[in-house]
Amino acid sequence: MPKPRYRPRTPSEAKILRKASRPPR
Repeated sequence: MPKPRYRPRTPSEAKILRKASRPPR
């Protein structure tokens, strides 16, 4: 069965995920 989407519980985690989602320029 498909994996559930990871949901950040804290703003810090969301920030890390957002940073990791985009490659650094």
